[in-house]
Amino acid sequence: MAEKSKLATYDTQKILEQMKEEYWHGLSEAEADTQEAQLQLVTFWLADEFYAVDAPLCKSIIKVPGIVRVPQVPEYVLGVVNLRGRITSVVDLRWLFQLKLNPLTEQARLIVVEVGELNTAIITERVVEITNRPAAELKPPATGSTQVRAEFVKGYYEEEAVIEGQAKKVLLIYLDLEKVLHSREMTVDYRAR
Repeated sequence: MAEKSKLATYDTQKILEQMKEEYWHGLSEAEADTQEAQLQLVTFWLADEFYAVDAPLCKSIIKVPGIVRVPQVPEYVLGVVNLRGRITSVVDLRWLFQLKLNPLTEQARLIVVEVGELNTAIITERVVEITNRPAAELKPPATGSTQVRAEFVKGYYEEEAVIEGQAKKVLLIYLDLEKVLHSREMTVDYRAR
């Protein structure tokens, strides 16, 4: 009789373990189904256009310090800054993208980025936020939606933004920062000068 009781306990224990496994497996599957891939982005304004870059590439966002001008560099290189002992170039994508050059205000910020071995700072008119967006909602680059060349754009999101006190639909242009910063236009060859 004692042997039968032990066997029944063993079976009950096995069943409980199996049920627990199935429960946790079911939870993780349900979580995977409901949790879609997210893109972590830093959003900012340049020349009345709304942009985003991959947040993991951004090392810091800072107020614009004194920029030291450097002679004989392309117009898009505003100069260099000393960031914690590291000399970092400052680029203005408005020149590269041929956008309107709005005057910089107190809201202007530098987004310090690191793409591979390249460390640089991008000047922005205003950083909005660090946010997550669903990857599934990213639309392919639209021809004519921006002056930025299609090869520099990963896609866009349709957004609502408050501009001059009114809610308006805008495109959030998701830049391929790696392609932008490694493009032929962004390469300075001093031997050619």
